[in-house]
Amino acid sequence: MKKVLLLMVCALMGFALNAQVSDDFSDYDLGGKIAQQAQAMGRDYWTTWDDAPGTAEDGVVNEAPDGTQAGYWTYGNDQILKLGQKDTGVWEVAFKMWIPTGTCGYFNIQANFTGDQDGDWAIEAYVGCGTSSAHNLTPGKGALHAGGSNAATFNFDHDTWINFKLYINLDDDEANISVNDNVIHSWVYTSGAQSGCPKIIDALNIFPPIAGAKFYITDIVFEETIPLLPAIVSIDPTEIEIKLKPGNTAEAPFNIISEVEGSSAVVWSAYVDYSPIAIEAGSEFTLAICDPYIEPTGGIGWGGDDAFTVEIAIKLTVADYANELGGVLKKIGFFVMGEDAAGDFSPADDLRFRVYGQGPAINMQGEVLAEIVLEMKDFEEWEWNFVDIDPVQLTGSEVWIAVQITGEPGSHPASHDSNFDNDNGNWVRFGEGSWGKTTIEGNCWAIQTIGDGKTTKAWGYLDNPYGITFAATESEVNAIANSTGFEEGEYTATIVILTNIEDYDYFEIPFTMIVCEECASNDVRVKEVFVDGEKADLEGEMYRISIETTELTAEIVVITEDENATVEGAGVQPLNEPNAMGISVTDLTFTVTAEDGVTTKEYKLKVNAKIDTPPAISEITNEMALYPNPVSDYLYIKTDVVIEQVTIYDLAGKVVKQVKQPTNSIDLSELASGFYMLKATIPQGEMMQKFIKE
Repeated sequence: MKKVLLLMVCALMGFALNAQVSDDFSDYDLGGKIAQQAQAMGRDYWTTWDDAPGTAEDGVVNEAPDGTQAGYWTYGNDQILKLGQKDTGVWEVAFKMWIPTGTCGYFNIQANFTGDQDGDWAIEAYVGCGTSSAHNLTPGKGALHAGGSNAATFNFDHDTWINFKLYINLDDDEANISVNDNVIHSWVYTSGAQSGCPKIIDALNIFPPIAGAKFYITDIVFEETIPLLPAIVSIDPTEIEIKLKPGNTAEAPFNIISEVEGSSAVVWSAYVDYSPIAIEAGSEFTLAICDPYIEPTGGIGWGGDDAFTVEIAIKLTVADYANELGGVLKKIGFFVMGEDAAGDFSPADDLRFRVYGQGPAINMQGEVLAEIVLEMKDFEEWEWNFVDIDPVQLTGSEVWIAVQITGEPGSHPASHDSNFDNDNGNWVRFGEGSWGKTTIEGNCWAIQTIGDGKTTKAWGYLDNPYGITFAATESEVNAIANSTGFEEGEYTATIVILTNIEDYDYFEIPFTMIVCEECASNDVRVKEVFVDGEKADLEGEMYRISIETTELTAEIVVITEDENATVEGAGVQPLNEPNAMGISVTDLTFTVTAEDGVTTKEYKLKVNAKIDTPPAISEITNEMALYPNPVSDYLYIKTDVVIEQVTIYDLAGKVVKQVKQPTNSIDLSELASGFYMLKATIPQGEMMQKFIKE
């Protein structure tokens, strides 16, 4: 049985050329074992993980809840569909899956199926199961290991058919997966699920991962298809300028655009580059992900009965060296372990140290910036060892600090600390593929780097430095400028965008921050959105909220980061008519205009409202809601009754503000931070509620 689950899925767009496998289970006997029946009919592509048709590993044929005859799998089954070890061509794997409420499903693609842990997983899909070792249920939520751990998530509905389609182009080493005809993820195929895999399609593995898991699959097709069209990429706008006052933050968007329908997905990364920065003498500094001043908690090995070579790395982003910008890396530190009574922890051969630049994806490095190879005899065991490298200046891009290690069978030479939970301290790869993560929670490699030089401070950031843009769509990225600590003046940098598309693999956008005391801001950021007093959640690029109401209207309150910005589309807005279940689903938009009167941004808001029958007047209670709470400036009051007067008291009982016949908001910006009591005088009496002023 497998100790680690790994999956790979690929979505294919195009026309089928040659179906290799097609099975809808329509001519199988109900209740019979799948592989046992299939092999009796000459369909030897079905087997089980241990090649034991007819045993407990073999799923059965059953009727899905809608009456469709399908394969049916429960906990203990472990099915294999052989796909013929394809190593060239363009292929599609497609099928339908039905997952009842209260359970979950799982599948993976084996790039090299061996029936044991020595195989290679190309992708893993958890459909309603968590990716942790416990695989706790996550109803309606799916996750993928594809080109890295937890590389993508998706939503699905239980108790209906879910269409999965994987596109795998072995010739160009690219893959994608779609759910219900929507492409949700694209990756380099040989980056594998969580670590690299060969450029082979070998088997589909169907495996219920937890007790109680059960699901149906039918209409399985594995066929050759045509490649996607080449992508054409453009960037808009081609330059960004942000004006703001000292001590403020503002943002401006740009879009990465894929212009061709039916083309390859554009995988990209971006960063703010501050070069050229003059190199000057300065103080020494240390950069690391986990604590560089303590000994590791142990070592990790991968070889089992075989020797192995592995490369481990930490990745430093500009957020990790925001105050060391312009400094120069000159050393790499690695804690070298040895052999003791607990086992063999010493590297077996030379150690190779590298610094990589940024690549086009979150799990892909760029060019080698520095490299040195030293023999084991040059190192002290059970000590931090430091090696000199060619200077690498920090100018804004991410840098990978890597150590390549060879280990003897049974050894554990990759020193680590298991007390740190940081995604960028846990990178690992085998061979020349993309990087993945170990499955050890809290793992962080015992790697650090030392630099020196005169440093400056970063002022520009990107809210989304990695992404995938699918065919004929665009991805929005916000460039953020922070003027805190900067004097009035003009500051320049360049936004660099790297992609996986040949001929469109590098873009530059001039990025300028103008700090001025008297200039009008172009900040269009939103701080919070409230609907009928309830805070909406930002998911991706859309605000979402579910409310209960008795009216087909909702009051939208938008609080902007810049108090001088204006909002169009807020206030009381109509809701759509409810469906038979009494649910109204309404897509709204509102537009923020910056203080400069020119810069605008449109935001989306989805309101799911349960429409209740209005109560009789005698049933209305005197209830009041205050938001936001804590409040920094404007406090909003929601109630069903008329407020005649608002009185605000401090903790000593002193009246600090009084407003007669107030609107639905009160300006409290002049109040000091602390706890307050608000009393609302209404025709029926009084209502009291506490709030906090930030």
